[in-house]
Amino acid sequence: MDNFNIETLYLPFDYDNSERRVRIYLPENYESSNKRYPVLYMLDGQNVFFDEESYSGMSWRAILALKQTKLDDKMIIVAVDHADENRFYDYSPYLSDFPIDINGVQHYNGHGHLFADFLVNTLKPVIDETYPTLSSRKYTAVCGSSLGGLMTAFLGSKHTDIFKFFGVFSLASYFCKTDFINSVSSNPIRKKSFYYIQTGTEEGLDENGKGSKSLSQEYINSSIDYCHALVKARVDVSQISLNIHAFEIHREKYWALHLPKFLNLIKTELNLPDE
Repeated sequence: MDNFNIETLYLPFDYDNSERRVRIYLPENYESSNKRYPVLYMLDGQNVFFDEESYSGMSWRAILALKQTKLDDKMIIVAVDHADENRFYDYSPYLSDFPIDINGVQHYNGHGHLFADFLVNTLKPVIDETYPTLSSRKYTAVCGSSLGGLMTAFLGSKHTDIFKFFGVFSLASYFCKTDFINSVSSNPIRKKSFYYIQTGTEEGLDENGKGSKSLSQEYINSSIDYCHALVKARVDVSQISLNIHAFEIHREKYWALHLPKFLNLIKTELNLPDE
């Protein structure tokens, strides 16, 4: 399918009296199809659809991923913009192990739990009231990368009553690993949920191979430790897909490459046809 709709909403985020831009991908002819659709919520919305908006110059190319998996007429994607210079605060629900310097001010925590409340209590009800969604948790997914992956992991522990599928790409939990691991492992996850976890072996390096090899190892450890914590939280190993890819760095290029795998996981579990 070559035709689609992208609609835009602006919703209030009460914590800082700001607004969040939200864009919604809708299948062609959704208004006349009489169908209802599963929903994937994607964080860092500026990076989801269009290369020219992405920080790195390449987006997740989410529409292409839908086409590749034959889900372009079977799924709604809701892309929620990050808060620019305040992104760290939105996506940090855990206490940091060391101070994080932001514009000369040191912080040990953000307001990530409030952003999660916004997603669950403000955004999702609006989406479900406005569009033909399948609103139950069975048909609801969320994914994000880096700090967006950290927020996705938070939702994957605290809001399994809302979401069933969690795409955690290049998880950035190395700065808050004590609180993160303790929180995940000590909160049993009782509902059946699915976790797609992806990271590269060179997340701390740039395209020229420059950067921190020790940070690269931190990213690998973050994903492995997260898997262990999920198992301690009573998630069956059959519901966890851990993917560590050689030579891949911290860029949308690789998240776009692997997004179809997460979509296929959803497609398989929901038994969505190719037709």
